[in-house]
Amino acid sequence: MNHSKPRPLGRNLFMGVLVLGVASCAAPGRHHSRLVASAEPMAAPADKDGDNDSDSVADVDDLRKTEGLKATQPTASGVKRLVIYNASLTLNVFDQEKALATARSLAERVGGWMQALTKERIVLRIPADKLRPLLAEIAKLGEVLERNIRAKDITQEVLDLRIRLKNAQRVLNRLTELLIQAKTVKDSVLIEKELGRVTEQIERFKGKLKYLLHHIAHSTLEVRVRLKTPWGRRRRKLPFHWLGRVGLDEILNRR
Repeated sequence: MNHSKPRPLGRNLFMGVLVLGVASCAAPGRHHSRLVASAEPMAAPADKDGDNDSDSVADVDDLRKTEGLKATQPTASGVKRLVIYNASLTLNVFDQEKALATARSLAERVGGWMQALTKERIVLRIPADKLRPLLAEIAKLGEVLERNIRAKDITQEVLDLRIRLKNAQRVLNRLTELLIQAKTVKDSVLIEKELGRVTEQIERFKGKLKYLLHHIAHSTLEVRVRLKTPWGRRRRKLPFHWLGRVGLDEILNRR
């Protein structure tokens, strides 16, 4: 009579969860098109379908509220667009130091702050909804040489990350259940190793979402200033260089 050795309880379930983890946490592509289309949009303030299986997703929603994000125009599928706006401005000014100090002061008035500063350049971080008004105010500080506003739509990227986060949280919950049911040390070690991997993955997803949401809520404005020479102070070019030897250039350029 053959006596088969009984397998430890939970091994089959554990292997199944491993397969689920690899499949669910993979980058969404064409095989996830239906899932993406039916998933709730990131722009929604909170889950309304009663799906509270992920505390991580709730954390992301809370972060979105904290950042003060506002819904933009919806896409064809009804998902609210999430866009990062950045701008740059180049000015001709008579006093570079004063212009940069004024630009910084104007940004701080609307809740912004300085990120970088040199003699000819300042980088400001400001609330996204204050970008255009502030850009108009700073443009008054001198002669505008160049003005650019750039927009980057990251709606799909945020939606994909949210789906990955939900799937990873489900795998984490199932692994936690299997760890409680584990009957052998070997099973426990395998499950704990996988728990660590999935937990690390969840933290990466949450960190990336936090980064993207912060950049949606706060725009970057780069202001460059060039020294503008007064017309009356411009040196006149002499037709012959030897005239400078007799001091004619100083006479012509004297005010």
